[in-house]
Amino acid sequence: MLNNRFVHERSQALARRLAHQSPLHTERIRQAWQAVIGRRPDAEELALSEQPLEQQIGNYHQLLFSTFVPYSIHNLLVLYTKKNESALV
Repeated sequence: MLNNRFVHERSQALARRLAHQSPLHTERIRQAWQAVIGRRPDAEELALSEQPLEQQIGNYHQLLFSTFVPYSIHNLLVLYTKKNESALV
């Protein structure tokens, strides 16, 4: 059931809607609970819901830093070197 195309499409639609409603992750979680379960989460439920989100955000930042940043630094160094070489000529 969870791999069903309809379930994926509905979850993506909910995620897009929540992303536009609030920039705050905590508020998005509250809105998701309200939309899916019909009530706001209590403090414990909110904390438990925030943990996987924070972990995924950490994973994303780690991936971004380990791939994009070194590549960008390399490109900047190449451009800087080329610029300085042309200034010496």
